[in-house]
Amino acid sequence: MIKYLLATASVFVTVTAYAQTEQAPLATGRAPAVPASGIQLQQISPSRQALEQARVALARGDYAATEQLLATVDQSQVDINDLDFLRGTLAFETKKYREAAEIFDRILARDPSLNRVRLDLARARYFAGDEAEAERQFRAAIAAGVPLVVARNVGGFLGEIRRRRHWDFDFGAGIASDSNINIATSAQEIVIFGLPAQVDSTPPTSGLGLSVNGSGNYQFDITQNTRLKIGGAFATSEYRREEFSDRQAQAYVGPRFLLANNSEISVLATASHRWIGGKNLTEGYGVRIEGEKPLGQRFLFNGAVSWQNQTYLPNAYSFYSGPVYTANGVLTYAQPSGFLRGIAGVVRENTRIGAFSDTQYILGAGIYRHTLPLRFSAYLSAQAARALYDDPLPAFGRTRHDTHIDTRVSVSNAKVSFGRFTPIVSYVHTEHLSNIAVYAYSRDRFEVGFSWVF
Repeated sequence: MIKYLLATASVFVTVTAYAQTEQAPLATGRAPAVPASGIQLQQISPSRQALEQARVALARGDYAATEQLLATVDQSQVDINDLDFLRGTLAFETKKYREAAEIFDRILARDPSLNRVRLDLARARYFAGDEAEAERQFRAAIAAGVPLVVARNVGGFLGEIRRRRHWDFDFGAGIASDSNINIATSAQEIVIFGLPAQVDSTPPTSGLGLSVNGSGNYQFDITQNTRLKIGGAFATSEYRREEFSDRQAQAYVGPRFLLANNSEISVLATASHRWIGGKNLTEGYGVRIEGEKPLGQRFLFNGAVSWQNQTYLPNAYSFYSGPVYTANGVLTYAQPSGFLRGIAGVVRENTRIGAFSDTQYILGAGIYRHTLPLRFSAYLSAQAARALYDDPLPAFGRTRHDTHIDTRVSVSNAKVSFGRFTPIVSYVHTEHLSNIAVYAYSRDRFEVGFSWVF
């Protein structure tokens, strides 16, 4: 029955707010009416009769009658998606937006292919104030394919989300088990000044720690399409033995320009600080230019270039100090069931000693699926960075070349959530390869935590 309902519906009722009624049949948010004369009510069950009568009542705006009729329906005798669609539409029309979103979400959990319902879910999230989730659902709906007029109207929603949202915040925390918290090499023997030598270092140390991270920003209006963006981020891994704790923080400020076609660009002054074992390690300041641009209905490009003057605070490591230049791009291909993502970047570090100056080339890919059985979602990614150093290390008589590989899998379940808190289980494996064995290491990290996105 839901397929009949969707087939006879006016084209994507979700985008009503941006429709021009003379150009597209998008002028009502109600379920389409089915003429009573076309239904032999006496030949169907009382529940189906009540369902069809509720559809007619909803179409004419009689919400009280619709609610009463739906309450009499035995859901075992009708198409549950059809029933829930009317329940969700009624909740939306009576401004119960969060209830409507929960109902539409149930339908999509049963059948993710119902793009009309996805658009209704996006609209309900939008009016409930859940802009981040509304944007995700709108983009997923566009990726599934919609008529051009609907794509333009959804673009209007996305543009309005950008303009009315003045802040972003996300937070995550978890308990992490790490097999190599001291990033120790597994090499047993190396060659120094042409002679073999045994490695005299602390072996890899495992540990259980607390991982916490977050980021946020607020944007003050300057003009209609210009904002002053102020924000920051932090990440910390805390262990009982503080010498292994790693804490990082950064802050930024600068203008954000909202451009045509839902594109944007920000120019930010940045500052950062890092502590290892509770002691200062680095501080930096610089500039970052970042932007975003949709490429058609399915592709989204994010990119950034930056310069940072990085200083190592302990004098013993001052030879690592110097400017760091970065350029990276992320191309996301949206699908109704999730997304595919490709990452490319280059990093140039100019230190005071050429043997520690290097250029890194980064490639990565990720896939996210939120339509797995039993409402599981999963993210799988892999990223590799190749670091080529400028000059030979005198002690080893060769120029260092490293390859760093991270693979990650994260799993969550929509049934196991607590409001905005979503539990996540993650596993990360790292291999750091080097032509100088003392710099090679591996580590495994298993984390159970949660994320909280506003």
